[in-house]
Amino acid sequence: DGDNDTYAAGGAPMMAACSVAGREFVGGCAVGTTDRAPSAGNADCDDTSALVNPAGTETCNGLDDDCSG
Repeated sequence: DGDNDTYAAGGAPMMAACSVAGREFVGGCAVGTTDRAPSAGNADCDDTSALVNPAGTETCNGLDDDCSG
């Protein structure tokens, strides 16, 4: 999870635990890893911006803010 928004880019490896205690499923993992298995339904379409992820809010800005395609 490169932007620490808890959504990994598609194809990212899964970690058993994050390096930051008490932050499971909240991010804090090393760049390129995640504690949540990536899948087509939750893959982060822009792992450089924490505002862009599958739970993001779509706005009229020319970007795919919610990774809906």
